[in-house]
Amino acid sequence: TLAMPLNQLAGLSGATITGEGKIIFILDPQVLFEAEVDQFSLADAEEVS
Repeated sequence: TLAMPLNQLAGLSGATITGEGKIIFILDPQVLFEAEVDQFSLADAEEVS
């Protein structure tokens, strides 16, 4: 699990350390896609009202 504040970021599901010692963040594409769709839908709804 990720510690604060990283655990608050939508779409970031974890991290790993490579054999070279680099940190690689693991993204959740489904969550990222849904967040973008929600943002687009919200902006679209604001234009209508």
